[in-house]
Amino acid sequence: MSFVGPRPLPVSDLPAEPADTQFAVWLERRHAVAPGITGLWQVSGRASLPFEEMAAARPHLPGELVAGMDLRILWRTLPVILSRRGAY
Repeated sequence: MSFVGPRPLPVSDLPAEPADTQFAVWLERRHAVAPGITGLWQVSGRASLPFEEMAAARPHLPGELVAGMDLRILWRTLPVILSRRGAY
């Protein structure tokens, strides 16, 4: 687990066999990255975003240099938590 990365999806949200190949590729890329405590989706609206926008907040691919993006996400995390924006 890392500080910044995609949150694991609940098993109940996963189809037994994805019918959409684009979704299957997205899911495979998501599982190739270590999960994190916070991520782009969490600081971009969380539950108020539709699934398509959550999927567009793609996880970083292994090997990508994204330290600047990770720092921006970490910087935005505390205000989002304190404001409870997008929380259920």
